[in-house]
Amino acid sequence: MSAPYGPARPRSHQPYLQQPPPQPYDPVRPQAAAGPGQRPMQRPAMLTLSLVLIIAGSMLLMTELALVWMFVYIARDGLGYSGTDGVFYHMFERFHLQMLEGLALVGFGFPGAAVVLAFFLLQRRAWPRIAISLLGAMSIVAAAVVLSDHISWVLPVGVYIAFAVVILWTPAVTAWCSRESR
Repeated sequence: MSAPYGPARPRSHQPYLQQPPPQPYDPVRPQAAAGPGQRPMQRPAMLTLSLVLIIAGSMLLMTELALVWMFVYIARDGLGYSGTDGVFYHMFERFHLQMLEGLALVGFGFPGAAVVLAFFLLQRRAWPRIAISLLGAMSIVAAAVVLSDHISWVLPVGVYIAFAVVILWTPAVTAWCSRESR
């Protein structure tokens, strides 16, 4: 006779596996490499959070910049050169020319590089964390230089980038990326 959800007692040809209780995670002393009876070390949640922040923020920034540039490029053609139309035309034209002169390279280059580097974080090496940290610092400095007249626009983005980079240096992520944890 069997129970409603399976046999009442284990059969001899299908014994239940006896698993040892899980050991608590200690980020200071990484676990040894997974042997035949051990599970590999799980990826820390802070690393996943940083990956999501980097990729989502970068893709959102590039999409927003492309949409604004496309709007400016299309809207300036329907405006006149004088009066109120002229004011908007010259603002749109100035933005378009600044994008062509190199602002597009910075606006799309830094986030694009961040997306590519974020996927290298999954390799459990130290260099992607260093590269993303340097890229984050360079992007905050570049935004502060480009928008020096409007530094209040840089602060929220700078805090977002700094948070995504700082959580890469938590003890759990450091232990996961170290060679001993493999």
